[in-house]
Amino acid sequence: MIQDVIKKEENKMHLKYSFKRFFKACLVVALLVAQPMFAQIGNLKGKVTDKASKDGLAMAIIMVKGTNIGLAADLDGNYLLKNIPAGKQTIVVSYLGYKSETLETTIPRDGTTLIQNFALTSTDIEGKEVVVTAQAQGQVSAIQQQLA
Repeated sequence: MIQDVIKKEENKMHLKYSFKRFFKACLVVALLVAQPMFAQIGNLKGKVTDKASKDGLAMAIIMVKGTNIGLAADLDGNYLLKNIPAGKQTIVVSYLGYKSETLETTIPRDGTTLIQNFALTSTDIEGKEVVVTAQAQGQVSAIQQQLA
């Protein structure tokens, strides 16, 4: 009789322990599944190309204005910006010798990836005037003798 009572109590404790384990496992699974819904971030991917030739622009710079989020495109001009805050964002794309392009877009809140391609227009780069001077051969040898 005492053994029956002990066995019943053990069964109750085992059932209680099993329920706690089951509840904890369900809670972990629910949090993992619901996490993207609360993420409030999204991704942006695409390709940066030359508008005229349609060639990819390797190492073009893609930045999210007002943040420290940015990267350089790969050798084919492809990029993937991850973990961008959801909502309206301004994307700036630049490449040396090309006119920078700015685009305001809305990043989805559900963690999905938005596709946005950029085609940049080439531009002339104007530099400062460069003056090159030289000395005659005789002057160089005279200066070297004075220095010696």
